[in-house]
Amino acid sequence: MASFLEMRKITKSFSGNVVLNNVDFCVDKGQVHALVGENGAGKSTLMKILSGLYPPDSGEIFIDGKKVSIAGPKQAQELGIAMIYQDICLFPDLNIGENIFIRREPIQKTAGINHIDWDKVYSQTKEYLDYFSLKITPHTQVNTLSIAQQKFVEIIKALSQKAGILIMDEPTAALTEFEVELLFNVIKDTKKLGVAIIYISHRLDEIKRIADTVTIIRDGEVIDSYDARGVSINTILKAMVGKEIEDRYPKLKIKMGKEILRVQSLGYSGLLKDINFSVRKGEILGITGLSGSGRTMLAKVLFGIEGPYDGQIYL
Repeated sequence: MASFLEMRKITKSFSGNVVLNNVDFCVDKGQVHALVGENGAGKSTLMKILSGLYPPDSGEIFIDGKKVSIAGPKQAQELGIAMIYQDICLFPDLNIGENIFIRREPIQKTAGINHIDWDKVYSQTKEYLDYFSLKITPHTQVNTLSIAQQKFVEIIKALSQKAGILIMDEPTAALTEFEVELLFNVIKDTKKLGVAIIYISHRLDEIKRIADTVTIIRDGEVIDSYDARGVSINTILKAMVGKEIEDRYPKLKIKMGKEILRVQSLGYSGLLKDINFSVRKGEILGITGLSGSGRTMLAKVLFGIEGPYDGQIYL
């Protein structure tokens, strides 16, 4: 039996460089299908073709057994294809209901005059929030929501547009472990609605938990597809890079040299407070945190893009 979504023999080149070469990719209704590969493997290009951002050079796309031609994002939306990007695409100063129905507000006529039916906007929004057991109201401002809650709103917005195919690009990138669990619950509830979900992520442990099927793409070609729960992470990695990975995180023995950077009590505009660290020659110092935690601002201050700052920087 044919899958709900079928992409057949998709090929795409840029300036003579083949990015996708005869790619076949299928997703069933009510399935989470993970698409994995190294950076530059072709995942994003394939999804941009599906969402109407790029035309394929050749190949065919079928939805529910019917051949379709996706000329642009508007047509993709009309075909029930929605994409949730890694970066939030909501209006922060509007509330949840306004964001979900923006440019699609239901209209009612009173005394011959058309106006937005706000009661319908908020009642329909509440139905979705209740379905996913989300403890927020339709009138809540988006800029007061956590990153995870904003992801939930984007999913609801897609479903309100009758999306049958939902593409999720690195959806857990900025989430805490607790928020990841909440998102997974929402994804499972979305599956129950019969939505075909394409899940793009580099977090292989998460893929084994949430995906039904995983397809590996390397150098623009599909290498293989597996049952996500039955395949090992090492097998996925081998398919991704084309060789056996004996040590995923090898620790190199390097003799570190003298201190070349020291930061003391660094502060900036209330966004950075009492930052202290040092780096030695030959050392790799990792700086991590959630979106909005100050990582990028710290880099900008160190590079001289932002300032003036409090504290001292020694080179």
